[in-house]
Amino acid sequence: MPSSVSPKPRCIICRKNNKNGTLCPGWEIILNTVIEQLKALEAQLAGSGDEKKDEASFFFREGRIPILVSAPHAVDHFRNGKRKWADLYTGGIALYLHEVTGCHVICSTCADTSDPNYDPYEQNPYQQALAEYVEAHGIRFVIDLHGASAEREYALEIGTAPDKTADGEIVGEPDPSLHEYRFVPGLIEGIFEPLFAKADAPYRDVVKNRIFDAGSQNTVTKSITGRTGAAGVQLEINRAYRDPE
Repeated sequence: MPSSVSPKPRCIICRKNNKNGTLCPGWEIILNTVIEQLKALEAQLAGSGDEKKDEASFFFREGRIPILVSAPHAVDHFRNGKRKWADLYTGGIALYLHEVTGCHVICSTCADTSDPNYDPYEQNPYQQALAEYVEAHGIRFVIDLHGASAEREYALEIGTAPDKTADGEIVGEPDPSLHEYRFVPGLIEGIFEPLFAKADAPYRDVVKNRIFDAGSQNTVTKSITGRTGAAGVQLEINRAYRDPE
């Protein structure tokens, strides 16, 4: 006979009993500390979207594990001559992950009339430098961070660069960017969906190749995983989950 006792609320991170079913006091302190670190790292990029013709438009931070996090839209950028706003906190998140995991990082730092996630490879200094860096440093996996608007009806979208017909049907290999790492989308879902389920935000789903699939243009994910031995994914993070302001 099923028990009529309701399950006790648990902390959404450590899963210990918690009367509010949100965060334990200790985890709340840790989370607030992380937010302050992200703000400080993002502040390093503040104003970097200004055009600076005589400076490099991106930088690398060398890591110690064979994973690289990319933030090509960390600052304002240009697509077909039109200025596009930065994907806020994607740069701060990339730099934070470098500090806590030892991953490599490439991050845009100023606008130079180009779009690293769109322009053809031959006219794309960001992708050219990244491809060379990946090969030189033995990078096995590239995570390309982007920001979705708060209105997008998901918390996180995974893009694996499939080919699609005009009607949106996937043709051929469904996840070409993953190479031998086909378990990665399931791993991402397993990590984030339990956390998003308790979030105070309207959208909590982790989806794959719904809108920003990384395959419809010359994206970083499509280009680098097609030109080098590295696998990778594009992650579109809803603004509700990346902007603490």
